[in-house]
Amino acid sequence: MFLIKEKEFLLREFSQSDLKELVTIAHNINKQAYFDSKYQPFYAFNVALNDQNYQENLLNKTQSFLNQAEREKNTIPRSTYRLALCLPNNKLIGNITLDILPQKDKNGKIIWGDLGYFINPEHGRMGLMSKALENVLIRYFRYHNRMDITIHPENIYSLQMMQRFNAKIIGLKKQSDYQGEPRLLLTLSKEDFLSRKKPVCISKKTIHIPILKQERGLHV
Repeated sequence: MFLIKEKEFLLREFSQSDLKELVTIAHNINKQAYFDSKYQPFYAFNVALNDQNYQENLLNKTQSFLNQAEREKNTIPRSTYRLALCLPNNKLIGNITLDILPQKDKNGKIIWGDLGYFINPEHGRMGLMSKALENVLIRYFRYHNRMDITIHPENIYSLQMMQRFNAKIIGLKKQSDYQGEPRLLLTLSKEDFLSRKKPVCISKKTIHIPILKQERGLHV
């Protein structure tokens, strides 16, 4: 079981009981993306607000997201951590998804991890996602030297966040595996991450410190 508990947030596994709150978050993300050109919908929940079957399609997409989280949690060796970002009272406000094992894309190129995230816009711009991501990356870089990240080129907020961690843009993929959307390609090295400004300290009272390293596969 994965659980990180800090003063301002906690990260835990998703459960099916999160469905109602997740649907609300997904709707808020779609609505925010509609009104803010710098904000992009999370690809897994992307349903047009004027879709005739909007509620049904949104429910199906969020249910599929939770089902995938359940499958990943039970995969051995585990390579993906799809985590619920919550307030200290366990109220769900977002997600961080971390892929650990190096994988090959369809062209045979090795991808060194991957990082995805979203937060309910009602809780955005408060620094919670930034602190949670930094907390996860601190643990990741205990065992790995590089993280590859993809971001929609119009998602300015996400790009700014990764650049605060010293991630560097290395290219553009016009059609990605994320429903064919374009993606900026970024990489973040352990050295660059450790040289970031004002690093945070993570709690020594974490209930469970997950070992974010591969059990099998390519050595990193």
